[in-house]
Amino acid sequence: MKLTKKQYLIIAAVLVVLLFAYIGYREYDRRQKLEASERKDQWNNIGNSKGTQIEYSEHRINPFDNRLSVGIDKLTVFEKVKDVSAAEVKKLLPKVKNMPEKKIKKYFCEIINNHYPQKDWGGENNDIHATILQDGKQLSTSFMLKGKAEKGSLTIAKCGTTGNQILKLTSNINDIYFIQHVNHITEDVEKDVATKIKLKRHEGYNASYCLINGTDTARILKAYGYMA
Repeated sequence: MKLTKKQYLIIAAVLVVLLFAYIGYREYDRRQKLEASERKDQWNNIGNSKGTQIEYSEHRINPFDNRLSVGIDKLTVFEKVKDVSAAEVKKLLPKVKNMPEKKIKKYFCEIINNHYPQKDWGGENNDIHATILQDGKQLSTSFMLKGKAEKGSLTIAKCGTTGNQILKLTSNINDIYFIQHVNHITEDVEKDVATKIKLKRHEGYNASYCLINGTDTARILKAYGYMA
């Protein structure tokens, strides 16, 4: 069957689109590999307080038995929380729900001994970026904090103006990522952060995440004397 001029033009247009799509994919793949290489170099250049180089996470042992999700009870930095049960803080939950993020940030920075809290601004990737100790080892961390401004359960839509706050949080190179809220944290939020941490592990970063809901926030604050 002889093709018409219009059919030839359609086929040519489709081939051009496919060619550009292929070129775009190759360029995207090249940039992804380049960014992964740059992140690896960045990690290798991170030093601890003694100036000793911290090895890239492909060679690091995950301090949480390779768990993807870590509870606050497993963290040395919050070790006192083991003495405070969820039942003990039930009456404190209404007070926690009305606590501003600024105050939570202040308390958490004091608890983890972060003496250089960063200033809040619209383009930040995290609310706290600090090093903590876990069983005598230094871990790099990032925190996303949510206070009374976010009413009700924490959903993805409430994670930043465009719902991309978890993406921004996990764009940093860290051993553990924290998401804290003064109320319930929805399953969708956990699925989202878990997926992103799995991707980081696929890239070679042996990371974990920790969710701190309203109850656990109250347990921490009570354990460290910020709530009675």
